[in-house]
Amino acid sequence: MVVLIGLSKYNQILFILTIGPKLFCETEAQALADQLAAQTGLSVGVVNARFAKPLDETLLVAQAKAARLVVTFEDGAVTGGFGTGALEVLAEHGVRTPVLRFGWPDRFVGHATDVKTLRAAHGLAPAQMLAAIKAKLG
Repeated sequence: MVVLIGLSKYNQILFILTIGPKLFCETEAQALADQLAAQTGLSVGVVNARFAKPLDETLLVAQAKAARLVVTFEDGAVTGGFGTGALEVLAEHGVRTPVLRFGWPDRFVGHATDVKTLRAAHGLAPAQMLAAIKAKLG
């Protein structure tokens, strides 16, 4: 899923690339996008990225060049994952837009009583991600 966050009244752009199961991407990404739009005044759209490889380098580079921040959101290990692939593409093309990656740590993740608790323990609760994105935007 790609969440495109469009032009604000200040012509600032942010976009979020997400990938993973339907519930994680469509439901949670859209909720996060809606909250960002409401709290920042940015226009937000959601597009399905479908797969991690191959990345659409042309589209990613074009969007990143116009962005203040690129955020990746994946239901997998963040190290060596979808966000890392995006970082590699951007580095190869000399794009210096900041990138904020969300995903599971590269270590064993223990059990929790529910998914919400587990995500919160690893900084993946919607409120935590929203706060991190807003902090990165300044």
